[in-house]
Amino acid sequence: IDDIYNIRERLQQEGKYGQGIQFLPSGTNELKNKLVLALGSYKAGNTNTFNEISAIMDEMRRRGEMSIKDIKGIFKSMKTK
Repeated sequence: IDDIYNIRERLQQEGKYGQGIQFLPSGTNELKNKLVLALGSYKAGNTNTFNEISAIMDEMRRRGEMSIKDIKGIFKSMKTK
């Protein structure tokens, strides 16, 4: 276990250690705002936001705020950037 902490410290010092998991907001309006921002970022060329977009849409679908049809439409629009 000491080796794991030593490796982690070294990676943090070198700037190669990630920030960890980012949690989604609990409010529906905040989720919608975060989705709009992430989609804008994706369309601007930041394709690293794909997983975040997917997670937000999955959470909104789970809450009944989006249908699968809505999600498919967004993914389709993302492919035609």
